[in-house]
Amino acid sequence: MLRQADSQNQAESGPPTPIPVSDRQDPRVAPYTDLRGLYARELDRIDRAGRDWPDLFIAEGGYVVRRLIESAYRVESVLLGPGRFESMAGDLAALGPAVPVYVASRELIRSISGVDMHRGVLAAGVRGPGPDVPSMLRAASACVVLEDVTNHDNIGGIFRSIGALCGKDACVLLAGNSADPLYRKSIRVSMGQALRVPWATLDDLPGSGMDLLRTHGFEPIAMTPAEGSEDLYSFEPMPGSRPAVLLGAEGPGLSENTLTSASRRVRIPIDPQADSLNVYVSGSIALSRLVRPFGAR
Repeated sequence: MLRQADSQNQAESGPPTPIPVSDRQDPRVAPYTDLRGLYARELDRIDRAGRDWPDLFIAEGGYVVRRLIESAYRVESVLLGPGRFESMAGDLAALGPAVPVYVASRELIRSISGVDMHRGVLAAGVRGPGPDVPSMLRAASACVVLEDVTNHDNIGGIFRSIGALCGKDACVLLAGNSADPLYRKSIRVSMGQALRVPWATLDDLPGSGMDLLRTHGFEPIAMTPAEGSEDLYSFEPMPGSRPAVLLGAEGPGLSENTLTSASRRVRIPIDPQADSLNVYVSGSIALSRLVRPFGAR
């Protein structure tokens, strides 16, 4: 992730000047165009070419845009509806006058974006280079590894839970075709925690990825409902280790190779009349059991 430049965080005093926009074809608001269509294009891009994610990402809604402004990511521009400039003025002042803030009617913003989840507040952020994975692991108290978790709602829910239960002390590694945490829906569902919790991609899981976790003192714990797995509530981690919670896609779960390479297999006991737990619910329960509670630190 790219740290916001000092010129942005410690910019000249005063908020940016609002820039009126009246044409949906205005090239200055091109990053916000057809966000609904972007969903299909992004999924197609993942299917065809792996993680070919765009350099810019979109944050939606006042709360999430505020989290973006506070985050390590650089803000490229902001797009606001009528009246939102005043309500966001204190937050926008942190950007300084160098970051353009475009103002358009609510109807025009809806026409530009194709969605109406933003409540008249959108911002474009710059992805920037990812973190150094070994350094990220050295600093983390826990790690969540996602294998082929392609649903953006699940990605966002997992980040939201990690942010709430662990804060920035935990990190996330994305393996296989896991979805983009910076896709607009992922960020929104995460309540901005995808902008706060450190994450990176992991190219070889299990393989060298599992070796990397163990080298940095993590115990790879595969979450699976399969028979023979240890009960989460009687499970005792290896002394001196940090948990690396491995989660797979709903339905297929973790691959057999990943299950075989993990140190332990753990299940969450549920009512036999229930089919299963959602993957981000499972991850939340596992973290609450395996990670020291946030308030106890």
